[in-house]
Amino acid sequence: MHHIPSSLILGYTVMRVALGIILTIFGYNKLSFAWTNNTENLIQIGSAIQLFGITSGFMWWGYAAALTEFLGGIAFISGFLARYASLPLIWLFIVAIRFHIDKGDAFSVWGFAFLCLSVCLGVLIAEH
Repeated sequence: MHHIPSSLILGYTVMRVALGIILTIFGYNKLSFAWTNNTENLIQIGSAIQLFGITSGFMWWGYAAALTEFLGGIAFISGFLARYASLPLIWLFIVAIRFHIDKGDAFSVWGFAFLCLSVCLGVLIAEH
């Protein structure tokens, strides 16, 4: 049987939980706009999906992004279904990166999304 060093497990857990906290806070902040009837932000977030040929339902896509961050963050914090939660998060960060690159933003703008994408890919690969 294969033994995984406890330091490796601890390091992985720290990264997963840290990203989970960040995602939960970001998702909650996006959802709080909707609770205050300020849906412009969600529509703007959801409109990034048009880069992939989808031209309607931007508010729905904004809600989907916010819920993906919030619920995915909770999954990462708890470790429950984290691997499955990484799949929609990977898509979310691909959309975010493409949006910023197409806008001509510098790496300093989209680099955080790239880092999040990398951790989510790691969770997808490493989670068992």
